[in-house]
Amino acid sequence: MIFINRSDGISSIRHIIKLAKMRIKENRSIIIFPEGTRTTINQNIKYQPGIAALYSVLSVPVLPVALNTGLFWPKSILSLRKNPGKAVIEILPPIYPGLNKNEFLQSLEKIIEERSSRLTIEKTDIAN
Repeated sequence: MIFINRSDGISSIRHIIKLAKMRIKENRSIIIFPEGTRTTINQNIKYQPGIAALYSVLSVPVLPVALNTGLFWPKSILSLRKNPGKAVIEILPPIYPGLNKNEFLQSLEKIIEERSSRLTIEKTDIAN
């Protein structure tokens, strides 16, 4: 795990880049929630700059992942209640190195949000 202290500002991004480089050299994967946290269904949160920094510096493909877990695992840290259901996680086509920061973030957000929305709609339709 790579922990981040967001109150450290730019030095926190330097920290995650340093540790991410180490993990890549170890041939390990890095999993990132680009919003910086779990979100509730249909909650639009700006993707954080750390993912773009890692994309730019590491020069490795990014595998976007769509999921519907917001239906079953509430955002609230105080909520220990989990809802029953089938979590679906889909690994989407990679985004290869070479895009600029804005192109990358727009592409990543579009791919993840569109597919995650469809997963939650599909699950809701099945339940009804």
